[in-house]
Amino acid sequence: MSIKDEQEIKERLNVLGTVEVSPPPYLTAVRRGKSVRLRRRAFAAAGVAAVVLLGVLVPRLVPHVGQPGPVTPRYDVTVHQPGPGSPSGQVAWGTINGKRWQLRVVAQQGISNGCTFFGQDVQCVPGEASASPDQVSFIYAMSGGTQFQLAAVGADVTKVAVTLGNGTELTLRPTVVDGKRWMGFAAPTRLAVSRAVSFAGTRELGYAIPYNGASGAQFIAWLRPGQQAAARASYRIGSGTLAGKHWSASAYVGPWGVCVEGVGAASWCAGSAADIQPNGAPTSYFTCSPGTQAVSFAAAAESSVATVRFRLSDGTSLSVRAVSIAGGDKAYAFAVANGVRLRSWTAFDAAGKQVGTGSGWKCG
Repeated sequence: MSIKDEQEIKERLNVLGTVEVSPPPYLTAVRRGKSVRLRRRAFAAAGVAAVVLLGVLVPRLVPHVGQPGPVTPRYDVTVHQPGPGSPSGQVAWGTINGKRWQLRVVAQQGISNGCTFFGQDVQCVPGEASASPDQVSFIYAMSGGTQFQLAAVGADVTKVAVTLGNGTELTLRPTVVDGKRWMGFAAPTRLAVSRAVSFAGTRELGYAIPYNGASGAQFIAWLRPGQQAAARASYRIGSGTLAGKHWSASAYVGPWGVCVEGVGAASWCAGSAADIQPNGAPTSYFTCSPGTQAVSFAAAAESSVATVRFRLSDGTSLSVRAVSIAGGDKAYAFAVANGVRLRSWTAFDAAGKQVGTGSGWKCG
């Protein structure tokens, strides 16, 4: 999902902007709390997935495909359902190495989404988050090395079993808050989440193997029971040095779908590598990130495109090689210094023949 798609998504989903939104106004009035934004991560236990923006919390690449670095600390993680006398709106609570946390949903009040942290007490306004009968839809927030995963679940879902990278299995059960069914858990960001399996009674509805990035686990695609997951692969789609700073962008394909990281401070995920495709042209960008010194882009190109040359406003040009992604078209990434605009692009095939041209892109 690119920034240029925001208006269309707003109209179709009736959600405010992308999942990167400002915290609710009433939360900002609480001086001792720290407001953050929710990141929507997954849709569908039945294999339905939506393109999502990964947010701005992943400034570096993970060292392995879809997995964080080796976990050396010992983590003891628990999760529990609310009981009698629990705080209003509590969805789940538990401990991480003996330190208690709780996850609450508060009245939506017409706000899209946002979370506020009071230590390990997390209050979230999940906006329009919902799920059809057999679906699980995760959104998440991160603070201080802990990821808080909140899921809207459908009427048929009775539990979700989440397995962490250290073998711990967490059993999540729905709690009704504000007329909707919710479940959630918390875990250290450095501890990978291996999988989640949803059930209706004893019947498995689907499973998800999340993408584990630097900011935690992202549940993007859910698969049917017994459905074979996509093989894992990684692709370097761009690298370079700008203003004396090296940058590198990669695409990671696997059971989660596909995630692109290293595009400035932004990343992008989709439920399938097939979602890497240009939008009605030989090439088009799907995410971008304005930074203090540069603007970064990640783009898709048709399979016939070998290189794309950009004419820049400073009179120079930039040629970028498009990289084939298994199961999709091609992808590439590049960065230009702040103040330099993209005047136009021209796409060429492997023989150097022009296959398309168009006006330049503007981030935002």
